[in-house]
Formats: sequence, C-alpha cells, structure tokens
Amino acid sequence: MSAQSKSVQTTLAASSSSNLKLAFPTQKQKSRGHNASTLEVISPASYITTPGQNIEKARAQSRPTLSIKLLPPQTTPESPPKSYLAVSIDVDAPFPSFPLLSPALHSMQTDLKPSSETDGDGWTELVSDVCPIAFWAPPAPPPISAPHRYVFMVWEQPDGVDEETIRKGMGLRGKVGLMQRVKWDQSGFEAKFGLEKLVGGTYFVCG
Repeated sequence: MSAQSKSVQTTLAASSSSNLKLAFPTQKQKSRGHNASTLEVISPASYITTPGQNIEKARAQSRPTLSIKLLPPQTTPESPPKSYLAVSIDVDAPFPSFPLLSPALHSMQTDLKPSSETDGDGWTELVSDVCPIAFWAPPAPPPISAPHRYVFMVWEQPDGVDEETIRKGMGLRGKVGLMQRVKWDQSGFEAKFGLEKLVGGTYFVCG
C-alpha cells in the first residue's frame, strides 16, 4: 500500500458535489421465466453525480462514460480542443481495513476530448478515439470484504504526453494485466507526467 496522492485525497474529500459525472449504460440480462421461457431483463442506466454514491456491482460491469462541467476555457478561439487524461483506481484492495494491494488501477484513457454538445444541466461528455491504456476492470471486492471506494480523476493532458509516452514511462506493454494494476504507483504517475490540478474527480462505493 502506498500513500494516497494529492489528487486522490482531494477527490475523496469531496462530499456533496462534483463536476465529474459517471454514466453506466443500460444493462441487459437473460432470465429464465415461467414455463421455461426466457426473459430479457433491462436495468436502466445508472449515474454517479454525487461523490460516495453506492452502486450495485451488477450495474457497474460496463465501462462508464465520463461527463464534466466547467471545462477550462480554450487559450484562443482558434486553438485546437484540449485533451484530457482519465484514471480510475480502487483504494481499498483487497479490504478497506487492510488495503495491501491498493491502489489498484481500474482504467486509464488518454486523448479524451469534449463532445460537441452540452446537455441541459451543463454536462459535456468526454470521448476518445484512442484505445485505452488500461481497459475498464469492473468492481470485484472479495465476498467477505466491506464495500470498496472507486476513485475517478481527470486532468488536462500535458503537451507531449500521450498513450505511447505513458506506456514507456510506466513500463506498460500490451494488455495491462492484474500484476501491473495492483499496487499502482499513482503518486509516481502524477509526478512523472506533471499531473497537478484536477479538472474533475469523483468516487463511488461498491461491494
């Protein structure tokens, strides 16, 4: 277990509001009904808009979309859209009382850009056409564990930082597996790539 980075501490300290929203898509499951018939059970999309919200594991299996409020303004109207970098981690692995394997990396995505539309509540979805460095790993606390906290953070992506430089700098080759995810050096990662002020952050509880 390593000391929590400043960004993680800031995100966990938020208690009532956040400028980062998570949206888990609609879930479809097959269920056996009466007379051996098969039913399709559709669970509505789930949203995390307040830090510390609880969500069932079944609703958090698919990769969430990220939407943000109050994006920093462009340097000039002619400048290209800013890019953003997002990371999510589990800070309670394997147990909140004994987080020996924390933080555990759950996802990493570079080159996120604001979509062209903002909804009526001021949320702008972040989208990327670049393959994630670490694909979304759904919550999976041990059955005997208390719920875990899953922290999501977004920074403005510094110039010269991209998927290739992060992979090289952190020794991440190919598919990022379990051994590369546990005991993730979040503080070292932020320092190496100059990730300072958060653009957005939130967390949910699951278990």
